[in-house]
Amino acid sequence: LVGASIAFYHQYPEKIRAGRVRLKLSIGQQEELSLALAGSIIRNFHSGNEAMTADELANELKLSSVTIEDSLHSLQTIGLLVQTKQEPVRYLPSKSIKDCTLVETWQALRNLRVDELSDNASQNAPDLIRASQFQTRLDEVIARELGSEKFIDNAN
Repeated sequence: LVGASIAFYHQYPEKIRAGRVRLKLSIGQQEELSLALAGSIIRNFHSGNEAMTADELANELKLSSVTIEDSLHSLQTIGLLVQTKQEPVRYLPSKSIKDCTLVETWQALRNLRVDELSDNASQNAPDLIRASQFQTRLDEVIARELGSEKFIDNAN
């Protein structure tokens, strides 16, 4: 029995759950990972393939399933994805993918917890006001320059 386990984990190293340590990703890496996951799920759906599990998504991106858990949760929280009721759980787009853009998804992810910083704090702190204004201008430039790029553009 031990030999069978060793052989299995040698053949499928991604199934090892030792420690389940989460990577500490930068903000940019979190955004990149979430957009990559959304792209994989949307492309897969657009191609008419069966919905993918977390393990299949992790394998496609050459990451561990632990690494992608937070991003999958965030994509569900913003309403882009839903889980199937089957076991193992699979992920599908929750709405039409035809007009789904990378920028809209990116902005929704960035605004996911926007209400956690008190409005009173930002009204009274000049540096927070300046940073907020910078972020607003940055969002406008990105939306203007890249806002039309859809997940299904060049999907196949």
